Formats: sequence, structure tokens, C-alpha cells
Amino acid sequence: FSFSPSQITAANGTVVTFQFTGVPGNHSVTQSSFASPCQPLDGGFDSGWIFVNTTSDTPPEWSVTITDDSKPIWFYCKSKGPTARTVCNLLHLCDAGCMVGVINVKNGTNTFDAFQAAAKSDKAPGQAQGGLVGVGASASAEPFVPSGA
Repeated sequence: FSFSPSQITAANGTVVTFQFTGVPGNHSVTQSSFASPCQPLDGGFDSGWIFVNTTSDTPPEWSVTITDDSKPIWFYCKSKGPTARTVCNLLHLCDAGCMVGVINVKNGTNTFDAFQAAAKSDKAPGQAQGGLVGVGASASAEPFVPSGA
């Protein structure tokens, strides 16, 4: 139960595509901040709920375009449903909290490991309402399942 990879580097203009596979149920990519890993960032992006179906060969996708690569873009999955949490805990893939990732993490004290550790203590991920434009990145479309894939 994790973003894979959980850290990437992407220059301005790069399109970052999230594919939703794995644990069935609703998932999201929701922008957050280093200070509040599992809470929506005011003015941040949110994919909205994306249903992951184990019987589909073609996973849903959602993309964001990087518009400011000078700052980290922190994000999390707002899923707190019993299916996702139960599977996650049974497989020992997470301790608690929310699933997190970052684009363009910088050297210094705000490391991905510190972000992930803070996320593990958050038992109630914030429930943002979908938004295509965020801070440092934006999407041009809602999530979709690619056709002909």
C-alpha cells in the first residue's frame, strides 16, 4: 500500500502520470504539505476518488503537469476505508496513517523519510474535494481509464 515510486524528480512541463493499481477500493492523489502530510493543502490539487477494480486489465490514470519545480510537491492518498486499511495492515505494508509521496524533494531537513514518519501518526486522512489546479502542479482532466490499452 504505497505510491511506487514514492519519490520522483520532474522538471517544469513534465507530465507525471499516476496509475491506480493494487489494493481494491477508492484511492486518490491529494496535495498536502510537509507540515501536515495527511491533510489537504489549501489550494492544492486532488484527483477525487478513483475506484481500483481488481478485475480490470487497464488501471485508471490521472496526470499532473509540473509548473514549479523549485519546491517539493507533497501528496497523499485520502483512503481510510476498511478494505484498504485491513489489507495494508495484514500485509505489514504500513503501520498507520496515510500513503504518501513527493515530487522534487530538496536536500535538507524536510526529507521524505521525515514526511513518511509524520504521516504514520495521522490516523484520519483529510477528505479534500477534487481540484485540478494545485501549488506547483496542475491537471487538465479528471481521472480516466485509457481506451485500447
